[in-house]
Amino acid sequence: YTIDSSAGAVATVASNGVVTATQRGNTVLTARALGYLTDSGEAAVYSQDQVTIYVVALRGIKIRAPLRRLVEGTWMSVFAAGRGDFEDPFAFCSAVPPLLFQWSVSNPHVIAVESLFQQSGLQVTQENACAVRLMALRPGQTSLRLQVRVLNTASSPQYEQLLRDEAVSAELQIEVVPRLELVRPHACVQPLLMGPNAQLPLKTNRDGDNGLNYEVLGSSKKPVISIDNHGVVTSAGDSGRATVGVAFQEDFGVKQTFAALIEVVSIAYAMTKTDVEVHAAVQPLPYIPVGLEARLKITFHDGIGRKLDAALSRLRWRPSRDD
Repeated sequence: YTIDSSAGAVATVASNGVVTATQRGNTVLTARALGYLTDSGEAAVYSQDQVTIYVVALRGIKIRAPLRRLVEGTWMSVFAAGRGDFEDPFAFCSAVPPLLFQWSVSNPHVIAVESLFQQSGLQVTQENACAVRLMALRPGQTSLRLQVRVLNTASSPQYEQLLRDEAVSAELQIEVVPRLELVRPHACVQPLLMGPNAQLPLKTNRDGDNGLNYEVLGSSKKPVISIDNHGVVTSAGDSGRATVGVAFQEDFGVKQTFAALIEVVSIAYAMTKTDVEVHAAVQPLPYIPVGLEARLKITFHDGIGRKLDAALSRLRWRPSRDD
């Protein structure tokens, strides 16, 4: 990797491809695949590519959220983005020195704000905290606010992370609506939620016994699900509702039955959660320990924040840096 230095020390690049922005401006990064000629042993360039790197100061900030309305009891992640093109979290959430992100809500009884690692026993600081998780607590409306400040003022305008080192802010209105429930004569189980073209295995306490039978009893329109003899539900590509009937024929002649409502919905967003608990003498820890291994749990949610029980997922991911 090489960087054009004719425009000044705009950025540097390490041997592993990690680019560090140093001052405002733009430059060209060139990547080359090098080898050696077998006959002469001379170095040769087999292929190369170039990309323009723009180093800018943030002029403003906005809050990105997949939904503006949530059902109480649901979770949603939100993150900060710049107002300019390509100013996503990958561009500024690993800044050195770090930017300070202060998240707050006007009504904490409606929405709770947590860091992405809080449930794991880690309480990270405001430094580069460009994403948080929201929990809808009770019905109502609230404003989610974000203010971004610099940790250190720049010695020169060309080193400014925020324009003129001035704090920038953003605000987003969020409404929490009540969850629909049947309270009389008794509470009912919520429907099972599936994404399109997904599979959901059903399991009963009588699996393996003769006399167990599954069938689709009804659908809201053309069939949106099918079910096999083993209780595996497969959803179609369209949204809709259907009822699965489960029956068990006892040896003494009595048949037990129940019905499960299945709803096929569109996926509105995915959310990541760390599946790890950190136990330390000081709780919660204000940092992530070096060497910590954590599994990431991915959940999918519909247009009002409800978590899906099954979804077809083709996940791709990348870190902002891999060193």
